[in-house]
Amino acid sequence: QSHNVIFAGNGMPKWKQVCRHPNAVFMDVSHQIEDLAEVASRKFERSQFADLAYTEPDYFKNFYTGR
Repeated sequence: QSHNVIFAGNGMPKWKQVCRHPNAVFMDVSHQIEDLAEVASRKFERSQFADLAYTEPDYFKNFYTGR
């Protein structure tokens, strides 16, 4: 089965230059915090909650800490 993966955000132009996957879709969009509030409100009304015990960020590249 084939699914598209949408890439957006400030890192998208760099990734678009190297990604050649046929299912990659690149969108030049920007979002405001108000957009997230609307999505969260709809999910709350439908009782669609994430199980935080098993939720973690999915970073595209490794997260490094150091001095």
